[in-house]
Amino acid sequence: MRITAYPAHFHAFTFQLDCAISDNACSRIPLYRLEVNPLRAHTNIFIGPDNLHGLYFAAGCTHEHDFHDSLTKDGKLPKNPLAIARKVIVDPADFSNGLAVFCNRVNLVNGSDIPTPPSQGAFL
Repeated sequence: MRITAYPAHFHAFTFQLDCAISDNACSRIPLYRLEVNPLRAHTNIFIGPDNLHGLYFAAGCTHEHDFHDSLTKDGKLPKNPLAIARKVIVDPADFSNGLAVFCNRVNLVNGSDIPTPPSQGAFL
């Protein structure tokens, strides 16, 4: 599990669940990502469910990526298994709500033990 909080962007967070595919720390595959108020836009490529093809998510539009949506027609994962996104039903307003949505989606039971990161201004 990885969480990214962005300095000077107090409401932008990324929550991600990875799976190790070997003992090498660099060998992991992302399975799920929740992007709360992302800083960049995202456009879906044309794989996975037809209703998600080409969808555009503007910067700041909270969305989620699930590896199931990126499976090819023959059931294989593409190079980027989180290439497809969908809008979240409940848009979390802050870190603790985003963490709760993430924990619910990935069945993490003790997520409330993770503290909210302190606010950080721009680096000088």
